[in-house]
Amino acid sequence: MRIGDNGLTGSIPATFGNLVNLITLGLASCSLNDPIPPQLGRLGLLENLILQLNQLENLIPAELGNFSSLTIFTAAKNTLNRTIPQRSAISLATLVLSNNSHSGVVPRNLCSNTRSLELLMISGSGLVGEIPAELSQCRSMKQLDLSNNLINGSIPDEIYGLVELTDLLLHNNSLVGSISSLDGIVPLVASWSPTHTGDTGNGAKDCLCSFVSI
Repeated sequence: MRIGDNGLTGSIPATFGNLVNLITLGLASCSLNDPIPPQLGRLGLLENLILQLNQLENLIPAELGNFSSLTIFTAAKNTLNRTIPQRSAISLATLVLSNNSHSGVVPRNLCSNTRSLELLMISGSGLVGEIPAELSQCRSMKQLDLSNNLINGSIPDEIYGLVELTDLLLHNNSLVGSISSLDGIVPLVASWSPTHTGDTGNGAKDCLCSFVSI
């Protein structure tokens, strides 16, 4: 079911949780508000949940981590403002939560339940704390974007063990320390800034330190 790009308003109906044979739920680019209903966690066959560009608020229900078939979940550009759940769906390959107002840190156990995550984007969302070394459990990770947050500390050496990684975007945070060897990650486009650099949207070109096709 794709009914996005319309002038729909109000809440996502909790009764959508009764559509147990649904494969895709696309509600992007509307004016939907209120929290995401936890009843969506009943959709055991759902593969694609597309909620970006709305006004959804509050938290991401922990029930969404129970999906057995979900591969794509996008909820960027909403007003989600609570901690991101620690547990992700077992088959999740794409998770895009950028441009929200998430509180707290990058989830430490995000990949404890899945090894299929390939794209993780949580940029511009006010995340704090350090990059968890546990993200190295995402062995299939190809794109990791945590740019434009308030993340501090150093880049964990374990991140450089993600041999499938092609895009590492960490600019406009408060990272410090040295950069370990990037041997084995080919080709890699990485952008890293030890201080806030006033990025203008050009990614690595605007950072104090950048690597292209090492």
